[in-house]
Amino acid sequence: MRIWQIFPDFRLIGAANRPYKYESYDMSNLRLKLQRSLLFGLLVCGAPALAQNSVLLNEAAARSADARDAGSLLEEGDNAYLENDYKLAIDKYAEALSKLPKEARSIVGMRTTAIQRFSQASLVQAQDLMKKGGVKNARALVKDALTVDPDNPQLKSFLAKMDDPIRYESGLTTDHSENVSRVQSLLEEGQSYYNLGQFDRAYMTYEDILRIDRYNKAARRGKEMVIAAKSGYAEASRDQARAEMLKKVDASWEQKIASQSGAPIVGGDDFGAIDQRANIQAKLNSINVPEVRLSGATLDEAVDFLRAVSVQADTITLDEAQKGVPFLVQLGDESMPEVQKIRASRINLTLRNVSLAEVLKLVNEASGTIFRVDDFAVVINAAGFSDPTLVRREFRVSPDFLTSGAVGKAEENEDPFAANDQEGGLIAKKLSAKEKLQDFGVSFPDGSSAAYNSNTNMLIVRNTVANMQLIEAIVADLAKNEPLIVTVRTTIVDIGQDQLDELDFDTMLGEFNVGANGILSGGTTGTGSPIADMIGGRPVTSGNRSGQLAGTTEGLDALLKRVSPPTASGVLSNDGSSGGSADIRLPSTPDSSGTRGSGIISLRGIIDNSAHEILMRGLSQKKGADVMVRPEVVTRSGQNAIVQSVIEFPYPEDFEPPQIPNQVSGGGIVTPATPTNFTTRNLGVTLEVLPQVGPDRKIIEVSVNPVVTDFEGFVNYGTPIVGSSNTASIDFVNQTVATRSVFGEITANAILKPLFRTTRGNTSVRVVDGQTVVMGGLIKEIRKEIHDKIPILGELPLVGRIFQSNGISVEKRAVIIFVNVELTDPAGKPYRDR
Repeated sequence: MRIWQIFPDFRLIGAANRPYKYESYDMSNLRLKLQRSLLFGLLVCGAPALAQNSVLLNEAAARSADARDAGSLLEEGDNAYLENDYKLAIDKYAEALSKLPKEARSIVGMRTTAIQRFSQASLVQAQDLMKKGGVKNARALVKDALTVDPDNPQLKSFLAKMDDPIRYESGLTTDHSENVSRVQSLLEEGQSYYNLGQFDRAYMTYEDILRIDRYNKAARRGKEMVIAAKSGYAEASRDQARAEMLKKVDASWEQKIASQSGAPIVGGDDFGAIDQRANIQAKLNSINVPEVRLSGATLDEAVDFLRAVSVQADTITLDEAQKGVPFLVQLGDESMPEVQKIRASRINLTLRNVSLAEVLKLVNEASGTIFRVDDFAVVINAAGFSDPTLVRREFRVSPDFLTSGAVGKAEENEDPFAANDQEGGLIAKKLSAKEKLQDFGVSFPDGSSAAYNSNTNMLIVRNTVANMQLIEAIVADLAKNEPLIVTVRTTIVDIGQDQLDELDFDTMLGEFNVGANGILSGGTTGTGSPIADMIGGRPVTSGNRSGQLAGTTEGLDALLKRVSPPTASGVLSNDGSSGGSADIRLPSTPDSSGTRGSGIISLRGIIDNSAHEILMRGLSQKKGADVMVRPEVVTRSGQNAIVQSVIEFPYPEDFEPPQIPNQVSGGGIVTPATPTNFTTRNLGVTLEVLPQVGPDRKIIEVSVNPVVTDFEGFVNYGTPIVGSSNTASIDFVNQTVATRSVFGEITANAILKPLFRTTRGNTSVRVVDGQTVVMGGLIKEIRKEIHDKIPILGELPLVGRIFQSNGISVEKRAVIIFVNVELTDPAGKPYRDR
């Protein structure tokens, strides 16, 4: 967008190089020149006017008034000009010129001044119109000014420049100029918002600019600045979130101190569901009615009286909404004779200071009814009669209507001695709508039914009127329960430590001369493998265990490391990871070399021309592995939830047997065992929970099933295939063919099956809101000690130590599983803080 600049040869009023050099053009002397002109006119015309008639006097007075008005108009035009309101200034100057006739010589100076001001204001206004694209209006304004001041060089020059395409873009319009001004204003506004840190408003302002000028680079740069500022904030937020997460990781190692208050007492007011029937019955017995006066009252009127008096006399209940005793009249079909008889009966009672229960019994006797106390109300029925009519109703219930209370529900035919299914998840018995209502005490006669539509959360019931009223009360009571969010955090801490300490000696005894013809020597010459770091390589103590031999690689460890148990000399008897022409190379672990312990100090000497050496070996190793896993899941009461942080690990389950030809030549092909069927195992953490919030909302019963699966390594179940292969060599010089048969390993035939370590816990616990309990754990310690020595020599005092090898290996592991349960409201605030 092109922004117009002021032409350099446009000179405004008050500039040092103003184009008009007349003294009267100086605006500061306007009032003085006006006073001089008026005085001159009075001096010239005053004496003759005495001798002329009244017409001349009137004409002179009118012109004098016009001159005064013109002076005021010129002053108003100057004020408007100084305030940059050029249009108003032009109007004032034009009006002033209309009051200054050309023929009046006494006001020639004032008229000249007015023409000059009119021309200058028109010039500046035309310039302003040019900047805004008002070409036609500017041209018309300049031409009007030239009619008043035809010899003005500035107007003529400007009119000529208006047609110059270099100085003026022909495509400039008024809308474009307004957009330029609007864009400039928005750029300043956007920069101001950016400086104040209001990045969202700054971003929206720059977008407003791009809606006006889609190619505005300044707006794009402004958006870049805003995004960079937001990115800086996001980076700081990431650092803060990372620090917060690391703090939580460190804090998870803390073992919480048990609460001093402990869990609510079983059977107390804070535990379990409150027996509503006992509560209502207690109110009936404890509420005392001071006076009862019923005269000719119907049953409904008597019940209304009981409701009102129970609320007024209830001094036990503090909650105003829970005061009183609810009464429910269920007589049945109104057309039945028994019901009509009850409706027609009248009750007359006059009592003082009696309990509410006694009043209720007397009302029943007078009306021929009976009452029963249910969980939610006192129900009054006709004596010896119940309405069997079935009605259909629909109730809107919460989505967890059927799943709430599912924790701890056992199967009806569950075998208590059956083995637990370790691979299964949490299975909560999902009740049907009928079973759920039956748990609340609702009976279902023949022909009645109940169904729940999970798509619409509608409970559809067909039952008697009496049961329907009870169902309505149950649904209304459940609707009052505020929804809660249950957050279950399971922390699995696995702490392991491996420690190895050993100190042993390798002693090589050279030859000793015994007499003239005897030699005494010791070692493993001919009976064992040499040891490389000894001079002779065959010490007496080569049979003692050292280094990795102290922590034996037998059994499962050897299978995982894919090595055979090493010999006492430290050389592996047969390493399956290499050998011959095996098609598969299995990588060896770093510690599978089978070497003896590191040498600390060596003492060598020559006795009887024979070398003797004592090498002290020692090793002290300690390895610790601390693993803490904390899966967390959010769900609602009665709804199971699963969170997984796993990777899928596919591995072969079945293998095709190897294919071996009858004869294997030098270029023969042997096909080893080939995997055919693959299965997948999840490696990582899986947490499945099923919480149930208690009625008091302080105790949460939660079933937790955390599973942590780690990959330990592969076990090779394959056996190398060995056999003989024939190779032929041709001697072209002697023209002979030599055949050689080689017996050895043809293929490694590796059959690798993975080994997994699983840490699992599956139990149901009751946890106080916000507290942490230990769900389970494991403590294991394996201690191995090695005491090897050479017979006879190793039993010598003091000296026998150099013929001994002592070591101790300790493996410790502790696994603890913590469970933390917290209730929060839908806003995410802890419910216990209310």
